[in-house]
Amino acid sequence: MLKSRLKVFSFIASALFSGLTHAAATDYAGAYVKLNVNNSYLCAGALVSSDVVITAEHCLTEPSSVTSISVSYGSAFSSSQEAASTAENTGWVRIPGIDVALIKLQRPVSSSGTQTLKLPQKCPSPKISDFANDPVVVYRQTPQSLIVAGALQLFGAAMLPQSEYVTTPITFNSVGPNSLLAGTYWAVQTVWFYGDSGGPLVDSNGILVGTVSNGGLPLEYAAATCTVSDYIQAGITAFDGNASSDPATTTTRAASGTTTQSPFGSAPQSTSGTTQSSSSALASIIEALANTFSSLWSGS
Repeated sequence: MLKSRLKVFSFIASALFSGLTHAAATDYAGAYVKLNVNNSYLCAGALVSSDVVITAEHCLTEPSSVTSISVSYGSAFSSSQEAASTAENTGWVRIPGIDVALIKLQRPVSSSGTQTLKLPQKCPSPKISDFANDPVVVYRQTPQSLIVAGALQLFGAAMLPQSEYVTTPITFNSVGPNSLLAGTYWAVQTVWFYGDSGGPLVDSNGILVGTVSNGGLPLEYAAATCTVSDYIQAGITAFDGNASSDPATTTTRAASGTTTQSPFGSAPQSTSGTTQSSSSALASIIEALANTFSSLWSGS
């Protein structure tokens, strides 16, 4: 409870002095959505296709059970669309080894003004210097809505969607492993708050640089999406039904560490260096597609 209160007040202080900018001045606000899980708007996300949303994995795995998933989008977030299913590997999938997930919507979004973000090129080692002359912003809730949302959460009330949002310029501190989660993350000098998780970090070309993850003062973290862009593209393609693969012959390999339950069902999630067969058809399709996209991006 104390930690929650500290997060509320630390964000209010940060919001007052961190150069928040109204998102109407930016070009990619139409991709930003607010994620409703179990009737609480505790997270955000972004459209990466007309019917696929990217968000943080923990938004879907931290609840003890997921009974409803929908997104609010469009002008004043007045339009909404439910996920195709609340079941993992049907309505949503985890991206291996990082705090990222994809949600399949029941149907493509229809509101005018919506748009999709572009995926980054595959990068094994992201560099802060890549953005020296390319400003990156994060889409997030407004300070006013966060004060209300924080108060509601402290008293156990459901969070509600807000019609406003802002962008905050991102200052990168470092990039690398995260002690709390598997994967590669941008460490940034920006305070996240409840409702920001899953929100997109976007560069001036509309490329999805990262998704808000976790952290704590003085630094917060965002998943470096370029490190898993092949899996993200593979997940979108698999959801669209434009792929086929033999589940019995597909294998996956983690980078290092120990093999655990797969973000896609039964493939290795974290970091072991071991190999095992996948029993999930969707996992197999995505793994095969990811290998293909990775080869294309690397030019091999």
